[in-house]
Amino acid sequence: AFRAEPPDARLLKKSAEEYEAVYAKTGGYYPGVSAAAAFAMAGDNIRAKKIAGKVAAECETLLADIDDDAPTYYARATLGEVLLIAGDRAGAERAFAAARGAEDFTPGKAATTRKQLHRLAAPLSLNEAWIDSALPQRSALYFSGPLVAEGADEDKLTGAIDAFLEKHDVASAFGALAAGADIVIAERLLAAGVALNIQLPLTPDAFLTRSVAPFGESWSRRFVACLERAQTVDWNRNARIGPAAYRLGARVSMGKAIAQARTLDGEALGFFAVRRDDHGERSVSHDNESWWRSLGLEAEVLKLGWPKPPSARDDDPAGRIYAALTITGPGAAKVVVAEAAFSAATAGGVIAAFAECAQATAAARALAPVHPALRFWLDAGLSAEGDEEALARSLVTAICRPETAPGRIYASEIFADLASATPSPPDFVYVGHPALEEKLHPCPLYLLQS
Repeated sequence: AFRAEPPDARLLKKSAEEYEAVYAKTGGYYPGVSAAAAFAMAGDNIRAKKIAGKVAAECETLLADIDDDAPTYYARATLGEVLLIAGDRAGAERAFAAARGAEDFTPGKAATTRKQLHRLAAPLSLNEAWIDSALPQRSALYFSGPLVAEGADEDKLTGAIDAFLEKHDVASAFGALAAGADIVIAERLLAAGVALNIQLPLTPDAFLTRSVAPFGESWSRRFVACLERAQTVDWNRNARIGPAAYRLGARVSMGKAIAQARTLDGEALGFFAVRRDDHGERSVSHDNESWWRSLGLEAEVLKLGWPKPPSARDDDPAGRIYAALTITGPGAAKVVVAEAAFSAATAGGVIAAFAECAQATAAARALAPVHPALRFWLDAGLSAEGDEEALARSLVTAICRPETAPGRIYASEIFADLASATPSPPDFVYVGHPALEEKLHPCPLYLLQS
């Protein structure tokens, strides 16, 4: 029913009738609330309210016999939904508040309920503000800040991030872990119980050597302590040291935060610490803030008077971020990819480099229907302009050659995350780790939706 736009009322009614039959035979609040909701969405309010009243009574009886520390989220959320369908908004608000306080509450469960509330919004005359008030969702945070040597005054930053977390209910946070602001912010997030997800632009040992250890021994200890407590730690395995690697790591981390917020039906927030004296020569922190704001996302910025450390040597000063389309299979090397910045022939096909994710995605969509026997992978990497070999070395799909279904378009995790931090992100579905022709790296893939 929901594949149609607007949803197909005939199919919604059929779904409602089948759920109603199951509910009549078996009882249970799941088929009951599903029947009531589907009738409401199909426009049959009389049948919707009749079933909703029965399910509400069942849920109240069930909850009366359950201990406070038992898992009750779905029973309480169901009670809220059926009370809403029955017309009792005040009772629904109390039930959703209780669901949020349930022992087994998670942001993911709340996202499932909020999706249903959005579907019920039109037939029940709900607005977004009511949903946010009745069942508020937690946020995902991207954070970024400047490097600093030991001895810097951390109090202003600590106070600012603590105040930010008092104001915003943050479930998870994404960022790097360089000496200075990154580590201070990460420590405060962990102290507040926020799930910390670290995305490094380089391998952990290279990042430690380049962006942590030179600035003081205590930063190294704090770096390791944060890594040990982080929920996830990921990094770009194929990057050389340079500004482009750090910008790519930041964009990927932003994309992870944005995608997490979208999945949870919550808000994507940014917290940026920047130096006051960096406006003449743009820093990575300033660039990160500008990119985040260009996406129309909320951000809080703290200006610090921290001294700027001396510049370090870059192995890849001319590197640039490229979105890439890798095509393999019989005859792939002869495929002409229009509007690519440059292309590289490989043993099994061709790699086309683009300045923007949207260009690579558009090229894949145009070519896949014309060449249904070929494999298509979207990826992202680093190289100097026109450096075909360097780009190929940086792409996990070019190295590993996943054994995917021909004619369909897949994306590496780094491309999916990078594309999520663009103005009009494509829709991807995670499909797991396929078999690889060369088992050199883990290669989680995402399928591009039509």
